Amino acid sequence: MIAQARVKELLDYEPATGAFRWRVNRRSYMGKARVGAIAGAPRHDGYVELRIDGELIHAHRLAFIWMTGVMPKEVDHINGDKSDQRWVNLRIATRSQNGVHKGANKNNRLGMKGVRRAKKKYEARIWRDGKTVTIGYFRTMEEAAAAYRRVSLKQHGEFSYAHC
Repeated sequence: MIAQARVKELLDYEPATGAFRWRVNRRSYMGKARVGAIAGAPRHDGYVELRIDGELIHAHRLAFIWMTGVMPKEVDHINGDKSDQRWVNLRIATRSQNGVHKGANKNNRLGMKGVRRAKKKYEARIWRDGKTVTIGYFRTMEEAAAAYRRVSLKQHGEFSYAHC
């Protein structure tokens, strides 16, 4: 793990904007970075990462080190935007909390988390205690999505994806 002192030696962090800027001139395989230049680049999955001392580190994890000196096992983006590193948008989470606080899977044909087409209706389902639990069957996709959101908010609270 990289130490807070090393992070602060190399980078400035603006908690209000989430931007990291280099405090030193850098040379890397990607070219040169001058003092004051924005540090980090977006990955294909939306996360921003930086290379420090040969190690790739997600910017949201560096924000925690910079602010607290600690790198938690899991960091959650409150608004669901993986590229938003503002301090007010980051919080410590468990793996389970982080898992429920994400949108529909890529292979979800309807594009609505917790909803699928079943028996000529729409089924709302949620993951609870290691099992998929059916919430109910509905005439419309919107009714099923609303039912999922209600149950998700009740079950997962502020970590519910419906909370975003």
